Amino acid sequence: MVYCKQRVNSMLQKKGFTLIELLAVIVILAIVITISSTSIMSVMRRLRENTAEDMRNNLADSAITYVLEKYKLQKCSEEFSKELMNGNLQNLSVNSSCAKEISVKILKQEGLFEDENGYCKESDSVIVYRHFDGTNSEYKTYIDSSVCLN
Repeated sequence: MVYCKQRVNSMLQKKGFTLIELLAVIVILAIVITISSTSIMSVMRRLRENTAEDMRNNLADSAITYVLEKYKLQKCSEEFSKELMNGNLQNLSVNSSCAKEISVKILKQEGLFEDENGYCKESDSVIVYRHFDGTNSEYKTYIDSSVCLN
């Protein structure tokens, strides 16, 4: 019994932690920080992607509004629409009678698009075209996935 009291008293008189205890705490903290930082980074990436998608949707709506106010587009051929929807822009005349390429800069100048946080570059653009499926026509947009990713 005396030995137990002496051991408890000597433990109570100790000040500080052993090296092993400190290392264990550091390892646990490192694991927690690693797990939480990867989670935070994935949440931030998803938020950035969602914001870019929202900005592209707003950009598309603004561009259609601009084209409806400024131009009278002809119906594009079905082949033109298919090529554009597939992203094959090399062989297409984008600024033709059925399609117009509109930059973010123009939409901002016209007051149709706002981007206070600078997600979209002024050189970014959207293509508005009059899609024709053989029966009906409607205004559609093509926006590259790299647009508004700042």
